[in-house]
Amino acid sequence: MDKCPMCGARLQQGLNYCEVCGADISTYQDVYNAVLNSYSYQTQQPQPSQYQQPPYPQYQQANSYQTETCPHCGAQIPKGTQYCPSCGKEIKKRHFW
Repeated sequence: MDKCPMCGARLQQGLNYCEVCGADISTYQDVYNAVLNSYSYQTQQPQPSQYQQPPYPQYQQANSYQTETCPHCGAQIPKGTQYCPSCGKEIKKRHFW
């Protein structure tokens, strides 16, 4: 082990206790070796993925019938929005009946 499992301090080879926190390194050494031996390491370099990023969709510019103006800050917001994404204030709907 290069680092103490308790405090992360660098360990000198052959020590049984961490010089910084006093942790008993020998109790962790068996577990560390078992975990280290359980992994099989790849000897080949991974190949580049064959996946290709799909093109980004083309968005249409918002038309005036799809947006409205925030009465608080004047930003163009999607119609039906309850809160302005620009200023965060509630958009109260006016009812004309």
